[in-house]
Amino acid sequence: MTRIPVFDMMKGIAILFMIIGHCQIPDSLHRIIYLFHLPLFFIVSGYFYKNNSLKLQLVKDLKRLVVPYFLCAFVVGIKYGIDAFRLHDFSKIPDFCLAVIWGSCPIQIEDLSLPDIGPIWFLLALFWCRQIFNWIMTYKSGPIFVISIALFSTLLSQFVIFPWSILQGMSGMLFYLMGFLFAHHQNSRHTLLPLSVLIIPIAYFYGAIDMHTGLYPNFTMNVLGALAASYLLYVFLDFISQIHFLRSSMSWLGEWSLLILGVHYIEFMLINWNAKISFWMETCEEPVVWVIGIRILSIIASVFFLSRISFIKQIFVGGAKTK
Repeated sequence: MTRIPVFDMMKGIAILFMIIGHCQIPDSLHRIIYLFHLPLFFIVSGYFYKNNSLKLQLVKDLKRLVVPYFLCAFVVGIKYGIDAFRLHDFSKIPDFCLAVIWGSCPIQIEDLSLPDIGPIWFLLALFWCRQIFNWIMTYKSGPIFVISIALFSTLLSQFVIFPWSILQGMSGMLFYLMGFLFAHHQNSRHTLLPLSVLIIPIAYFYGAIDMHTGLYPNFTMNVLGALAASYLLYVFLDFISQIHFLRSSMSWLGEWSLLILGVHYIEFMLINWNAKISFWMETCEEPVVWVIGIRILSIIASVFFLSRISFIKQIFVGGAKTK
């Protein structure tokens, strides 16, 4: 697959928004980020969808999504193991291992309590989204089935929790389909800009999406808001992509967004940022800004060095060249 810079730039912005969204930020900024940042990943992935055999799609996504999921969890598990030996307390290891296998929202059932697996739930959700979408699109009425299943899954997620982030992935198929349709209806794009500008401020006041827990305060406006914000970002990034420095730097973030997610997951799980903020509040005027800056810079620096390792590159980036 040949990479298209503007879509790499979109993924770059989305992954930065993910990191910022996991910090202690003002509610207004939280609403903006959670208006569209996770749907955007599904939309971009759907844009590049090509029908494959079920076996080929399965093998491809196992390598691309599931292997990184377990690799990142394994790295965090090592730290859990070191702490267990150091503190002579092994109680957290079984819960963590079960949470990795569960791969979805945290649950509390009688004596069983599984912690949140963290940001890498998204990898399993995208895996199921791509598998089920690829299977459904073998049928003539595939798009109708996709919309029906996505709506039913979103409704079902309000009442039950399925393992492996299956429901989140099935809900995400709606955004995945929109990306696919966007790629195949080039001529209608000019009509979307005024609609997007109109929809976004309305959707903002209906509340933010949390795809991890299946939270859609107003499903219709949440979906429209996510699509409108994603399209507006596309238009903006397409415009500034003429500037070489911005195009190359932001495309790099998008190209390595999977590894950025992995590194972010590790620091998210292992570093107590709330404690850091409490400390910096006593010494800094803007502790949240400092935390966000330090997190982003440290993650990017880590990814820069890790991307030089051939083993890491083989797992976390597809090797496609930017067009």
